Amino acid sequence: MFDRLTVSKALAVAALLCGFGPVAGLAGEKAMPKGSVVLTIAGKTTDWNRGAMAPARDSLLKHHKISFERAMAFDWDTLAALPQQELRVVTPAGDGSFSGPLLKDVLSASGADKGTVRVVALDGSTTDLTPQDLLSQDWMLTLAVDSRPVGIGDFGPLWLMHKPASGTTPSQAEIERWVWSVFYIEVL
Repeated sequence: MFDRLTVSKALAVAALLCGFGPVAGLAGEKAMPKGSVVLTIAGKTTDWNRGAMAPARDSLLKHHKISFERAMAFDWDTLAALPQQELRVVTPAGDGSFSGPLLKDVLSASGADKGTVRVVALDGSTTDLTPQDLLSQDWMLTLAVDSRPVGIGDFGPLWLMHKPASGTTPSQAEIERWVWSVFYIEVL
């Protein structure tokens, strides 16, 4: 008859085809976050905790014409549990102490390949970061400013930035590469 592994794989495939999250026990599968998802990473990754984009449920992804077969979803607590960095920066919105995990640590937590990543904001703006970009700067996904979570409408849920070349004040070119209201990353 069928062994337990065969049944588990069949259930996992059925769940993914129906748009549900993966069934526990398959290589690459991780636990779903408990809180509301603030970041989804898809593309060339080895790990996942959710199934395919479901147009009826994932209206924001549908609006941006984003689709995938499986992805890694992160809530605020999961991102906050990663090693945190702190950066003091003067931005057009004011100065402050910005904190969050390094992008490379978040990508590593999703099993991302070393490819180019496309970072997408709620308004549809994007920036692509090559492997060289990722190595040359410590890109950070800001979760909090002055210990307060960055909210939607206030550059959140996540704000991609790095330490400015000058130390504290970013150039216009640097600001143009920073993306606020980040909610999706695709590993190309």
